[in-house]
Amino acid sequence: NPRVILSHPQIFKKAEYFVTDISAPDDYVKINDVFVTTSKESYICGKTTNSLGDTVGFVSKLSITGSVVWQKTLESTAPTSGTTHLEYTNLYVDGNDVWVVGNNRPNSTILDSYNPDVIVSKYTQSDNGLDASLTFQKAYAGISGSTRLDTVTTIKKLTTNRFIIGGYTNTNSASPYDAFL
Repeated sequence: NPRVILSHPQIFKKAEYFVTDISAPDDYVKINDVFVTTSKESYICGKTTNSLGDTVGFVSKLSITGSVVWQKTLESTAPTSGTTHLEYTNLYVDGNDVWVVGNNRPNSTILDSYNPDVIVSKYTQSDNGLDASLTFQKAYAGISGSTRLDTVTTIKKLTTNRFIIGGYTNTNSASPYDAFL
């Protein structure tokens, strides 16, 4: 006869689900990171493909009902022959600024498995939040070397103008999983 009442300390007292359509020419989309605001808008990033079969990084804003508010893609232009690869792996939302990081593989086929560049992009939303423009992009080449793969796992804000990109490497180092910043 003891009566037990359990209460779950959730911020949102109920769960809401939605289905959204992020379309691609061959129906391939991979979402790598999600950020949900306090007003329940969602930001997602990942990779998709274009009509040529290239891997393209994308970032999207979804409304609280799951509708796509805006979606932006970024393609690599290297290598100049064969397919190209750019993938966003993590994002950081700071007001109207949406920072995304990931990897691209601008090298020849021989080095395709290793030596990806780390890419950082900033999209700035319009005042009403219904669109965004690419306002900054930078690829950091040569971080890995020809036999080492660096994987980006996070981006964090350090100060107003400084961000930290973190991750790990898998080979060609004293520890098989050395961290980098």
